Amino acid sequence: MHKKIIILVVFIGLLFDAFQGAVILYSIPIPSVSMLFRLLIMLLALFLIFNKRLVVNELAIIIFCFLLLFSQLFYWVANNYSDFSYGASMFLKAIYFLSVFKCLSVALERVETIYVFRAIKNVSIAYALLFMFSLFSGQGFLTYGIYTFGIKSFFKSGNDIGLVLFIMGSISLIGFKEMNQKKYMFSTFLCIFCMVLVASKTSLLLSFCLLMLSVLFVLNAKTSSPLYELSKKIFIYLFGALGVFGFYLSINFLVNVFSHQADMMLKLLELSEGPRTQFIMYGNKVLSNYSLSDYLFGRGGEFFISIGELFYQANLRLPNTPIIRAVESDFYDVIGTLGILTFIFISSFYLVFLCKAFLFLFRVKSLTSLLFLFSFTVLISHSILAGHVMYSAPVNMMFAVLAVIFSKIAKVKRLTINSEIKNK
Repeated sequence: MHKKIIILVVFIGLLFDAFQGAVILYSIPIPSVSMLFRLLIMLLALFLIFNKRLVVNELAIIIFCFLLLFSQLFYWVANNYSDFSYGASMFLKAIYFLSVFKCLSVALERVETIYVFRAIKNVSIAYALLFMFSLFSGQGFLTYGIYTFGIKSFFKSGNDIGLVLFIMGSISLIGFKEMNQKKYMFSTFLCIFCMVLVASKTSLLLSFCLLMLSVLFVLNAKTSSPLYELSKKIFIYLFGALGVFGFYLSINFLVNVFSHQADMMLKLLELSEGPRTQFIMYGNKVLSNYSLSDYLFGRGGEFFISIGELFYQANLRLPNTPIIRAVESDFYDVIGTLGILTFIFISSFYLVFLCKAFLFLFRVKSLTSLLFLFSFTVLISHSILAGHVMYSAPVNMMFAVLAVIFSKIAKVKRLTINSEIKNK
């Protein structure tokens, strides 16, 4: 049963987003299958909680989530805010990671972490096949339309799939290191391959970081296999040769990517003119009209409609066009739609694991602990600068998978250290 939970939550869960993308791409008239699947996982998490002795903090979280959701729905309906059902969908997406975390935590009480690594490996193979199919057949979503290269296969959002692939690649690297199995390095390279095909600036930057981390992990790997040592030497020489050639070809491109990200951060800090800061100004303008109750509970989908109206008025000179647009910063989007109570509740989990990863690195100085800290930092940074983390179900799901693996490995390392201290 516990192995099946991992397969259901991780493998099938990640593939369902591709299925949902195909439904959207080909305009198939069926309900949101990904939302129905997430509701199934939430019900499974509730079953697992109530099937054993209740823990006080888990019960408190469940009660808080239900009270918050019903309070928001009542408030949105009472104030006649449009598209409140979209706000409810946003809330369920935002707390989805809690269900994933609980399901996997229960599963890993009975089975080893390697089954999660295997599920991620199988998903990476499936994703690579989907991207190759889209590359050669022309089916699927394009990252930038017909203007330049970039494919998203059957995944609607380039930002979402880029982050999902990055976390999958990071988890595969951790599997390579902790399980001492080379097949997980292959999974990492499949993720890098898919990220390059997505070809957004963020996915290319993260793919480069993942490639550099892969080199460090390969160089640091310990094995007595002569074949592996020979393969490692070939990898080093080949990478070195390609690196010299690739450095000449791509240095300008990488400089542009890094400078673009740095420029975006400076613009956000200085609130100077730019595409992203324009939406932040819209967000500030909409939030400035919020009452105290609006700040507490948000306005549901009404917030995105207000941002869309401001955008189209400023750029296309159209009268109040009912179009949904996000600021694409989780701070604004979550507070605007779900309120500050939800934002504090959700962001506290992210910050707790970031702090835990920092302390873990301080206590256990290894490439694995460094990668955990780097991965959590990337997710939180992207959440602040470009959104698509807290209110993206596939991304916050991968946060939960990463957090469960981190908790399991950190616990084992902590017990090992304590045992060594006692034996001295």
